[in-house]
Amino acid sequence: TRIDNVQTLNEYNNVLSIMKSRSLAEETGLRLLAQHLMQDGPNGLIINEEAYTELMEEVPQDVKRLVVKGDMEKSYYNLKYNVTHDKNGFLYKLLNDDHPHYSVEGINRMSAERIGASDLIKVSYDSDDPAIAYNTIKFATEIFNNKYIVLKKNQSSNAIAYFQRKLRELAAQLQSAEQKLLEYNIANNIINYDEQTEQITTQQEKIEIRLQDVKMDYEASDAVLQKLEDEISSRYRINLQNKQVFEVRKNLVNINNEIAQLQVFNDGEQPQKLQQLMLKRAQMERRLQNSIDSIYIIDSKTHGIEFQRIMGDWLTALTNYETNSAYYKSMLERHRIFMSQYKELAPVGATIKRYEREINVIENEYLNVLNNLNIALQKEQNMEMVTDMKMMDEATLPLIPNKSRYPLYILIAALFSLIFY
Repeated sequence: TRIDNVQTLNEYNNVLSIMKSRSLAEETGLRLLAQHLMQDGPNGLIINEEAYTELMEEVPQDVKRLVVKGDMEKSYYNLKYNVTHDKNGFLYKLLNDDHPHYSVEGINRMSAERIGASDLIKVSYDSDDPAIAYNTIKFATEIFNNKYIVLKKNQSSNAIAYFQRKLRELAAQLQSAEQKLLEYNIANNIINYDEQTEQITTQQEKIEIRLQDVKMDYEASDAVLQKLEDEISSRYRINLQNKQVFEVRKNLVNINNEIAQLQVFNDGEQPQKLQQLMLKRAQMERRLQNSIDSIYIIDSKTHGIEFQRIMGDWLTALTNYETNSAYYKSMLERHRIFMSQYKELAPVGATIKRYEREINVIENEYLNVLNNLNIALQKEQNMEMVTDMKMMDEATLPLIPNKSRYPLYILIAALFSLIFY
């Protein structure tokens, strides 16, 4: 990635600030004190004889009893608890006094500086005991590394915890919304709303076209029948509403209604029953014809062939009318039922769209949070790589002390004495 010099400089300033922080100095001082109190005597790698003797004389017995031999962590936490809860105790005064080895002021004499423009930081510390100097830097660098990692991880961990919690909430909301849509589809027999509405629209067009054709046939057959009946009534003075004809005609109407119902609503189902009704209708038409022949046989002889022809036409027109009338009524009923279903499906579509919009909103938010979570996890991984600081040179035990300034002080004193003289 592109290097941001300002951000890099700020990061180094943060590092140096942590090195000078009070919490780091307190923990370093307490761990150093715990290490020294755990010793049974002077140790060239931990504390020299002079410093050990002075420490044993200075520390009271109640503080010594806080130390657990062989357990650095427990000893440190015991000392830490005492400092926190006893502001007038020996340890609290020791940390906040000017003790050269264990106080915050003494630990903060440790210097940390960036080496030029490199990625390296140099940490140094001066003490009158080489072992104390060595262990002070050792503890301080370890404590610093842990604090820095925890600090950086907390920044990313808080974001990760938030996105994970938000992701669980959105997953529950998404599941609930999908379950509501599923239950609504089951309750309304919806498998695929778009395909079903497309099929219904196509079916509506077919039904309306078919209804118009049937209506035209019905109106045409009605007009023909009315014309023939008017002609027969006016020319031959014959009453066509004979009781016997009316009964046969009524039965024919019922059979035609049943046939129309099967043809319109069952779409070719029950072929045997339909065939039986067709045969029954044919028999009823023959009965009607026989009834008309038997009733009007005298009139036909009186009026001649023209009357027979008109009566034959009237019988045919009557049969067509009753057939078309029954079919038209069935088609009207089919259209009415279909439109009621269509009206019921319209609000269903609106509700489904509302559920789908709700699901889309939650799903988009879920994907957005998931993307942010992945970014946060990637940042955490990058942070772990960045914060994993390595010690190029471990703290070393100084064998040669810094050159003493005592000869310089003598020379300066002699020079001032000569001038004063």
